Amino acid sequence: MDTKGLNFARAALALAMNDGSAAEWAAHRWGQDSKAASITKAAVSIGDTGTHAALHSDYAAAAAEFIELVRAESIIGQLNGLRRVPDGTPFLRQTGSTTANWVGEGKPAPISKAVFARDTIQLLKLMAMTVNTKELLSGPDADRILRDELLKATREALDTAFIDPANSGVANEQPASITNGLTALTATGTMKTDIEAMVGAFEGDLSRAVFVGSPELFVKINGDTYPNIGARGGELAGVPAIASTGLPDDGSGKHRLVLLDPGQIIYTGMETATLKSSEAGTIEMSDTPTANGATSTGAELVSLFQCNAVAVATMIEANWERQREAAVVLLEEIGGDILEIEVAPNGVQVRNLFNIDKAEAA
Repeated sequence: MDTKGLNFARAALALAMNDGSAAEWAAHRWGQDSKAASITKAAVSIGDTGTHAALHSDYAAAAAEFIELVRAESIIGQLNGLRRVPDGTPFLRQTGSTTANWVGEGKPAPISKAVFARDTIQLLKLMAMTVNTKELLSGPDADRILRDELLKATREALDTAFIDPANSGVANEQPASITNGLTALTATGTMKTDIEAMVGAFEGDLSRAVFVGSPELFVKINGDTYPNIGARGGELAGVPAIASTGLPDDGSGKHRLVLLDPGQIIYTGMETATLKSSEAGTIEMSDTPTANGATSTGAELVSLFQCNAVAVATMIEANWERQREAAVVLLEEIGGDILEIEVAPNGVQVRNLFNIDKAEAA
């Protein structure tokens, strides 16, 4: 049974469901010595530094487990070699490369100019919120359901923001995707030709490069030419491939494929997670809320108390930035008419049409 992340979900559940003391509710549900009871203890003596440290340690461990799950399932978490920088700390962005040259005896060494720009990157907040009735959260598997809901929502929001070309970002609120603003290559109809074109346009380090595509695309690509790719990713032309639903099609059923160099992506955050809950607030029940406290913009709200419901939210902080434009290549218009020509052992050419069974297309 997979228990990773359950302490975090149980703490969230106790904070949402208690009628006075979250720690007492957690102790009654999972035991006095449970991590959930420890995390949600409300009253601690100010001078009891040992107890404070223990509670902080328990919460930090529970949050770290949840973050580990997010990393394992998200694109960001699966990328090795991201250029991690501290939040708010100035760093140098390289905009031009240094080159090396062979030098003959007694001859001067050529000098190449590296171009740098000074920059900073600030943490931005991502919140996953779910509203459920108290009846649902009273069930025996409520902790597992809540964990899975919060994990899925966080991972999907992260992936979409990171890779969807349509995400142009919002200043001081949401980072733009690493593919936003790129001039995309157009698929030719032959995957091998398209991959070669992507590699030709790519100016990152191919030895650490990664492909990102949808599970549906990778299933269609799988075949004799690319046998190591599938719904869960794998390897495409010797390059690791990450499958993610965060990279949508273009709206007409045609797929996209991204080739990126993680070392050319600046990244900060995703170190811990914060829990919030409420059963007495009012909620705008929409995935595109319009209420704005800064501008006094109102909206139609629902009372959680009146509906016998609770809201549970988890918040993480993250941000990223593409360092060099050509270190990310986007291929678009990969459709069902893509044709692969494969040569069978007997020399017969076999057509592999993506949305047609290979035997029927032969």
